[in-house]
Amino acid sequence: GQKPGNDRFLVYYSISDDAVRGDKGVKCIGYATAAWPQMALVDSGSPVLCVNGTQANQGAPHAIDPSVMVDDNGRWWLTYGSWSNYGNGTHQGARGGGVWMVGLDPKTGHLSDAALRICGEDFPFCWDADAYDPTSHSPWLNIANHRGYDSPIGYIDGNSIEASYLYNNRQRTGYYYLFVNWFWCCKGPDSTYQIRYGRSRHPTGPFLDRDGTDMKDGGGSLLLKSTMKTKTHTFTGPGHAGILYEEEHDRYVYTTSYEAIDKQNMQLDVFVMEFDAQGWPMLTGPFTSEADSTP
Repeated sequence: GQKPGNDRFLVYYSISDDAVRGDKGVKCIGYATAAWPQMALVDSGSPVLCVNGTQANQGAPHAIDPSVMVDDNGRWWLTYGSWSNYGNGTHQGARGGGVWMVGLDPKTGHLSDAALRICGEDFPFCWDADAYDPTSHSPWLNIANHRGYDSPIGYIDGNSIEASYLYNNRQRTGYYYLFVNWFWCCKGPDSTYQIRYGRSRHPTGPFLDRDGTDMKDGGGSLLLKSTMKTKTHTFTGPGHAGILYEEEHDRYVYTTSYEAIDKQNMQLDVFVMEFDAQGWPMLTGPFTSEADSTP
């Protein structure tokens, strides 16, 4: 979600419905609005976009894990996309899944006119089959991949990346930041999720990690992975970043969900995030509700 102004909030979300049109694998992104402080969410009434199993098999990302950012020029960008077993698809070894970006219309919160023209009568099932061609000038941009991962349950040569979060910090560090998750979630103590990141001077990338590798080519610096918190509580599989800049205390609040071996369910952890002198993010400690704890 984001706060575009005044007391109005937007929340982008994803849903899965394998029964839609009889095509298994259908997933959709939508959005709802709410006003502070009631925060009663009202849906926009139409999906932003959907992807079905046929499109995914042709190389499209699943329509999950949306993140929306406004750049310094007021343009809105949606990132989304997914773990994909592209090794079983028609683009074996070269395409499939990944994190993608497409422009939104700031007035409606839905796809830009350029993207809607490509959707045509298939809307809300939207995908540009030419998006992999760099000369096509497609409104869809592939910005991050993590290909070549063999999963423990049979996915071969998968593109194990999802849960993107795009953050604009140009005014302070000069960069846009892309956070993603690698590997496998939702397996209890066997979860292998890691949070990785890169940055760019431009909202559409390329997003480079600390070694200068493009995230589109598999780059991504490690920010957070499974760690032992106590002898009986393990922080396992941290996933899907969220960042809030707290103006009152001039600090960045970084949230992530994770699985713990003591309770076998998802939990929330909150950190304080800072940027070093070179503009790279780092988690510096646990979050407390008051920056100054003195009475």
